[in-house]
Amino acid sequence: MAREPLKKVSVGGTGAGKTFQNMKFIKEVYSNPKNPHARKSLIYDTNLEFKDITPIAPEDIPLFNRQKKIEIRRVLPLNIQTGKELGMDEKYDLLCEIIDNYQFRNGLLYLEDINNYVTNTHSKHLVNLLTTNRHKLLDIFINLQTFRALPPRLWGNINVLTIHKTNDSPFQAKIKDQIAGQMKPLRIANILVENKTRENPRFFCTLDMRTSQIIGDFTTPEFIESCEKYLSLNAKDVKDY
Repeated sequence: MAREPLKKVSVGGTGAGKTFQNMKFIKEVYSNPKNPHARKSLIYDTNLEFKDITPIAPEDIPLFNRQKKIEIRRVLPLNIQTGKELGMDEKYDLLCEIIDNYQFRNGLLYLEDINNYVTNTHSKHLVNLLTTNRHKLLDIFINLQTFRALPPRLWGNINVLTIHKTNDSPFQAKIKDQIAGQMKPLRIANILVENKTRENPRFFCTLDMRTSQIIGDFTTPEFIESCEKYLSLNAKDVKDY
């Protein structure tokens, strides 16, 4: 059976720990030489912050695909001739080149703060771009500061959601149809994050959208407390037996 590509979205405000946790996971799992399923990783470094990662020119991505060495590289959003940072539309065009033209495959593509270069006019094309690459076996990690920054049609294609402390809510009318089957576990996970981040601003938990399993560094009593709060706010979900 073919491996299902991982589509993971991390949502949280500035300083919540999204980048730290994702890079920790990439280094411990994707780049771990002891992992027989280790894979190459490519970071689209639009914020120019991964200074410890060796850059790669976009036109060298096909060579990167063919090499056997497992490593992490980053693509910089810079004009090759002038060295100046690309504009918003140019950054989006470069993302399309990475996936469609240079066809990075069999690895992890990490996209940081896509709302910095993806506008409403791009969103429909972005969904098609990120959801029609199953044959490339490409895992995708996306970092966002708010839930509303994620195009609604992309919600239905996520299989893992990591929730950090953020200032907005995932329960918007425009996405309810896409996450109808996950509304209850998502509300419980959101309550858990709200409770835990009062003491630890960097707490997060992960919702597996395929199994509805909530994973994180919390205790059974803390999980029960979040479930009880959910039920107190949603009395209609309590059934008499």
